[in-house]
This record gives sequence, structure tokens and C-alpha cells, in this order.
Amino acid sequence: MPRPFRLSLPGFIDDRKDSPNRGFTLPGVRAKPDQKGPKYAGLYLDNITVSIQNGKKVGEPTLFNFCYPNIYMVTDNESVLITHGQYFETYWAFACEWAMKLAPEDLKVGGALDLHEMVGINFPLSQLGCSGVGQAGPLTKVVRQLQRDVKDRDLKRVNKYLDRLNHEINKMIHFPWYRQYLESLTDFISNRIIRMIQKSIANIVEARYNEEFIHKKEVQERFMNFYNSSLLEIDQLNMEYGYDIPTPRYVIFGHTHQPIPWRDPNAPKAQVFLDARLKSTSLFNTGGWLNKKVDNLLKFVGAEVFTYSSQEGFKSVSIR
Repeated sequence: MPRPFRLSLPGFIDDRKDSPNRGFTLPGVRAKPDQKGPKYAGLYLDNITVSIQNGKKVGEPTLFNFCYPNIYMVTDNESVLITHGQYFETYWAFACEWAMKLAPEDLKVGGALDLHEMVGINFPLSQLGCSGVGQAGPLTKVVRQLQRDVKDRDLKRVNKYLDRLNHEINKMIHFPWYRQYLESLTDFISNRIIRMIQKSIANIVEARYNEEFIHKKEVQERFMNFYNSSLLEIDQLNMEYGYDIPTPRYVIFGHTHQPIPWRDPNAPKAQVFLDARLKSTSLFNTGGWLNKKVDNLLKFVGAEVFTYSSQEGFKSVSIR
């Protein structure tokens, strides 16, 4: 069997004045023995601020600490979950959701998956949707073009491929002459399925720049699946490392690129059980640095830069 990847690695920032764990920690990662430098870092991304000019390095490294998909930040006033947010969207959570529906007993899990399990089950499709398709040779260009076509609502290429798929399916199904009615039936069914797929693609509502995305019922349910998996991870971290991380009442995420400022009174909320009582968790969004195409013009939607200091706590700065 292939060696298992470390698919998820939480980060923990503790800024409680009297906490023995104060500072930044990567649980389960051995800190470097050199106390003069950073505890972790040392990965390839550190060198993105270094260039080569005339064969010599110019610039200083910028030290990065990696964690994925969550970082938990606890202060004397609040507990915050910070995550990218892709698991709130259908594609990135699809594999886990359907695996739990189709093979729960073979997965040998009861109730919610912890975050490591959830990330692992979603890993194959996640790779296919990012680095996997990026390394697929000529197929990379085709998939990228399909993505662009769907976003631009230009479905000619999509429909061409689906029609060919339907044709190939029909070629594979053969019945003897006295059962030709079955072939007509299977042709009808395959045609209907293809048309349903075409209709679904045509009606796709992109998460990016979508103000209504996080308010949708299915997205709220998907968020709760992710949030419950995160709570299981928090329980494991508390038991194994004694962190005493409270249940997060605030979530900062990105992915949809629709900025939601810190403490925005209109921020979406999710209802969670805390100490056997129903309470709300507020969701805030970083926005993004991409332009949205509106009437063939590029429009900057905006972003929120979230900051924290021990003196002032959390706040965000709007970029519009």
C-alpha cells in the first residue's frame, strides 16, 4: 500500500495571557532545535521573495508556517476557526458526502467524521480539481476550457461532449431483435440523463462572488458537517495536547470572494449546540483579489484584510 500522506495539519494560536501554550503551535510537528530561528518553516514557499539575478540570490526569504485546512485561534475573549472554505461548496465536499451515504458501514465510522477523515475521503477529487488536472498533459487544456465555458455560460463544447457520451453509451447497449423495445427504453433513459446533466450544468450558480451562497440551506448543512468534523478535531487536540480550545463562535473563511467584514451585524450565522444549548456561530469572509467579469468589463468586488493584535483583538480593513 502507498504510504499515507499527512492530509490535514491543524495550526493553533493561543493568545490567552495565562496559557502554558501561548504562541503558535503545529500539533504533532517537532519544532526545530535552533531557538534563534523560527520553530517551523523551512519549506519551498519561503523563497518566493528571493530572486536570482546574474546567478546570485537577491532578497530575503519570508518564513511561512503551513497548516491545512484549519487554524484555531483562541484569545481571552473569543475562539475563532480560520479556514479556506472550499468544503462548503458541492464539488470539494462531494466525495465525502456520497461515501457516507453509500458505504457508511464499510467506512467504519459512526456519526460525524473527524476532519482528518473528511479531508482524506475528499482527497482524490480535490487532487483531480487542482494539481491532478494541472498535470494531465493535453487534458489540462481541455478541462480548463470547459471550466471557462461553464463560467461564461457558453455550453456548446459541453453539449458536444455530452452528445458524444450519449452516442457511445447507446453503441454499447445491444439487445436481440425480439427485445428491441428494451433498447429503445435504454436509449430514452440515457437521453433523459444526459439532458438532466446539461440542465444542471446550465443552472450552476458559482460560489465565487455570490452573496447568497453561504445563506443557502444546502450550504448551511454542508458547513455544519465541516464544523462538526472540526469540533471532533478540537476534542482530539484538547485530549492529546491539553490545549483547552473552546468551541469556536466565529469562523473566518475565503473561497467565495464575497467580503464580509469582522463584526458585520448582517454576517450569516449558523446554529450550533454548545453546552446543550442552541447558540449561533458567525461567519466572516476575506473576499479576494480577483476581478469579476460584468458586461465584458472587469470589476473588483473587494476584500477584507483581517488583523489581530493582543491589544486591539480582531478587526478587518475593507479594500474596495
